[in-house]
Amino acid sequence: MEFVQWHPTALIPSGILISEAARAEGAYLVNREGERFMKRYAPQQMELAPRDVVSRAIAMECKAGRGFMWKGKLCYVGLDIRHLDPSRVKERLPLLLETVKTYAGIDPFSELIPVAPAVHYFMGVIHTDLHGRVLDPYGNWIKGLWAAGEVAAVSVHGANRLGSNSLSECAVWGRIAGEAAAKYALENRSGAVEEYIRAIAEEEERRILYVLGRRETGGIPAAHVKSASQKVVTKGAGIFRNAESTAEAIAELVKLMNNFRNININDTSRIYNMELREVIELDGMLQAAYALLLGAYLRTESRGAHYRIDYPKRDDKHWLRHTIVYKYGDSFIAAYQPVKIEGWPPEMRQY
Repeated sequence: MEFVQWHPTALIPSGILISEAARAEGAYLVNREGERFMKRYAPQQMELAPRDVVSRAIAMECKAGRGFMWKGKLCYVGLDIRHLDPSRVKERLPLLLETVKTYAGIDPFSELIPVAPAVHYFMGVIHTDLHGRVLDPYGNWIKGLWAAGEVAAVSVHGANRLGSNSLSECAVWGRIAGEAAAKYALENRSGAVEEYIRAIAEEEERRILYVLGRRETGGIPAAHVKSASQKVVTKGAGIFRNAESTAEAIAELVKLMNNFRNININDTSRIYNMELREVIELDGMLQAAYALLLGAYLRTESRGAHYRIDYPKRDDKHWLRHTIVYKYGDSFIAAYQPVKIEGWPPEMRQY
């Protein structure tokens, strides 16, 4: 869970992604001084360096005071296509032109496109095998349960997903998991299975109805907890991480998880209750955030999208392994599994 990909070019202020196709067509990244700053961080690849490298470079430019500021609180850099042939841009990047005009109100042929890194993808989430079957703490399949796509950690992406691989993963494992689930359902249509599923559904319904009926004196709005949790995760598991900030973030998150128990729901409707949906989602978000922060704190190295300023080097001797976080009661436990190396062992990146 600690491997979170930041996309380096999200449009300011909307956060809509500006495709890497722009940089592939020759767009430059420039700072407030008009300098193509990627020459300091990846002189060979420049703007075509991996996403984590470019994101860290932009963050470094902002830290050095060479970025632009949006409303005095959000630092960004410029994506420059002014030197490109307008006819080619219109042919190859029509969505970019439409997006920038609609959501930023600028003409990219005469102005810089304001961009900054934004969280984009989780390389790891639910632990599965190569068939998409969800595994328990002991590596056994939880019968009847599959996961596919970004929600599943099949281990296709390692510590740093390559662009477009997520779509391929969805297509491949969506089919694998879907066909397997359909076959399993057809072969296990017994009364016992149906009764088991019904019992699980009733238990979940009781949990949700309990949340719906909860009333606390001086209760906390869900929006406040959600906003605070976003700031906490950014602090402890942002582009740059270290032991101190991540430990502080974990402590703050524990308080937020305790506050979650005091959240009030004003809307008691059982039909299209968006407030209830947001509270249920927030419960899952807080648990996912804890797993992320715990993995980031324990992994004392830098690898792929996980960058520790206090441990800037990769450590294959101790950390060529997967972090597996499980929940037991109210506690979270981290375990590890070795990475299986078959055809190509990982090599150090050189830029």
